[in-house]
Amino acid sequence: MAIHKMGELFAADAFDKEVLVSRCPGNTTFEIIAGANMPNTDGPGDASDCYCKVSLVTKTGEFNVALPVTTSVCRDTLEPVWHAFVSFPVTPENSDRIKIEILDKDYYKDDYIGFVREAVGLLSPGSSVTRDLTLVTKVKPPRDPLPATLTFRLVSIAKYPAVSPGGAA
Repeated sequence: MAIHKMGELFAADAFDKEVLVSRCPGNTTFEIIAGANMPNTDGPGDASDCYCKVSLVTKTGEFNVALPVTTSVCRDTLEPVWHAFVSFPVTPENSDRIKIEILDKDYYKDDYIGFVREAVGLLSPGSSVTRDLTLVTKVKPPRDPLPATLTFRLVSIAKYPAVSPGGAA
């Protein structure tokens, strides 16, 4: 499936581009706070170098509503702390999801650890939530059977008025 760039929005084909372009402009900000009990994908004597790829996706998860954002890398830890703020230039629909993927930074190819997906409409601005990761790696967390978790929060959603074509910005 080809992904086409349209300003700050993405869609898979012409029909979806029209749907996504009709979205209200705005600013949606999340804080990616911390992870806990991450699997060690780097082997003995080392620890994972975790970072997050944060996306705002449609309900089905098929299409990005805006460009994905990547956090910094937390080196050699299974308890990463980011306190990273990520923003998207759109007002999401309640059914849109924030998708946070956790990866381990490696020299040649990054290891995919897992992800969290949550409906934006279920998040209360300012309140942090902790969710279990859906693990994709076969490596178990160090304190198995405890889950690997991610803590994040919706900071704010600001809706901007639409600007008509040819109107002053």
